[in-house]
Amino acid sequence: MPTEEVAKVWFGTQMVQEAEVKTLQQCRLLTELGLSMLVISDPLLAEVAKIKTLETLVLNTTPVSDAGIAHLQGHPALLSIRLGDTFVTTAGVRQLAQATPQLKGVTWSTVESEKMRQAIIGARNGGLMISRDVHSLRDLSTPGGPPPLNDPYRLFITRGWKPNEETREVFGVLGAPAPVSVNLNITDEAAWESLAFLPQIDELKIQLRKRASEATWSHLLEIKSLKRLSIPEGTPGAFLRQLSQVAGLQQLVVRKDALFFKDAPDIDALVQSGVKLERLELVGCNLTDKIITKIAAAKLTKEFVLRGCLGDSDEALQKARQLDPLLHIHRGDKPKKTTI
Repeated sequence: MPTEEVAKVWFGTQMVQEAEVKTLQQCRLLTELGLSMLVISDPLLAEVAKIKTLETLVLNTTPVSDAGIAHLQGHPALLSIRLGDTFVTTAGVRQLAQATPQLKGVTWSTVESEKMRQAIIGARNGGLMISRDVHSLRDLSTPGGPPPLNDPYRLFITRGWKPNEETREVFGVLGAPAPVSVNLNITDEAAWESLAFLPQIDELKIQLRKRASEATWSHLLEIKSLKRLSIPEGTPGAFLRQLSQVAGLQQLVVRKDALFFKDAPDIDALVQSGVKLERLELVGCNLTDKIITKIAAAKLTKEFVLRGCLGDSDEALQKARQLDPLLHIHRGDKPKKTTI
């Protein structure tokens, strides 16, 4: 394909040269450019700004600053720019937005040092993807400036992650221990066991492509800081029966999952655990009146949410409220008022 007809370019190298960007200026159809995690100088963005067809620019985890994005002010086509984990400040984003009225999609977050930026890149190269909350364009209109970011770190553990002393150093640079959210989609037992390396895991979401052994699941019981846990409905009963060992657990989500397809979650194992929750949420599960009333009778949770489930009859919900008058049971986010 001729260079002039290229519409999207994402760089995978560590450093982008000026000559490469000048080549992109010849792409008359180029609308999207991705430069995340690369070494990019502020002056180089002056060359990027000359790509007049550019609509989307991704600069996450690059060392660009307010001086760099100033070159993009007044760009005739730019609609979206991502500036997560850069040295760009709210003031710089505000000036860019004011000078570029068609710009509608802006996200940004500011890293405190180059060492911190490098730590995020190093962790990702080692199989640990670190994602932080970002500000959006609407935050510019908030009185007093953008509010603090609530969920500072989300971790995505990918294939090949091997925690070591470098892992500890990464979290030291990031300012740990801060509560973190972890997404886990691999079944390697060593990776699950190594979750103990991570400081202050607040939330854990399990989404697997193949089954993990009961021994692998048991490592999660060592995460004493865990408050929110999301699991597939086919999670082994042996693990569920021991869930009360996670003393700080407040919220449990059980999801329908094609890999772990079952007629219903193992509620008996959950009841036998003796766990006491603030919130239990079942998503897409096949239920029966017996399952719903069993949960109410065991007083497992203060709030019981049924989202997109089958078999959650109104009669079952009514009976559950009778069994536990203090139980807040409803479908979806908003409770339905029912008179008993």
